[in-house]
Amino acid sequence: MTITEWHSIVFSGLLLPALAGAQSLNCDFQGYKALDGLKAEMRSGSLDLTWSGERGQTLRAVLGVNSGQPVVREIAVERNGKWSVLAQNLTPEYEVTTGRRRISAQQEVPLRELGMFTPEIIERQKWFAFWDAPLNVPGRAGSNAAIDLPRKPEEIQRAWAAFQITGCQVATDGADIR
Repeated sequence: MTITEWHSIVFSGLLLPALAGAQSLNCDFQGYKALDGLKAEMRSGSLDLTWSGERGQTLRAVLGVNSGQPVVREIAVERNGKWSVLAQNLTPEYEVTTGRRRISAQQEVPLRELGMFTPEIIERQKWFAFWDAPLNVPGRAGSNAAIDLPRKPEEIQRAWAAFQITGCQVATDGADIR
């Protein structure tokens, strides 16, 4: 199972306002169909997922919610009939950092020569700026430098994701659970 699939399992469809304190996870199983080697069930207020891994191993993830925050209560692998816990009580943290993108002076030259150096074109082309460094304040001069320098610290914004969930939707998509 890949990290992307883990994100799908952990975060896909988590919804509803949270209650205070530790709580039971309420999951909708309408889109779920049990398959060989892939199982999802509610156990003690948590979503318990088990699946067949490589080399015939059985893997388990137990997902829950505390105070609206999703929690991976456990990740484990079964070896020789015994469960070995790989991780417990993991809490996801997401920080988003944004900055203003700019095209480079090098990109500006052909646009000017073609008479296409307009605010609309600049806005669209900045997303193709390979060497742009929107978090580098104040920015550097030179042939690959971005236009409209220097950058300003207030162009950079940071935010932490906040979760307020109590439930999830469990659905089968081929041999995957989403």
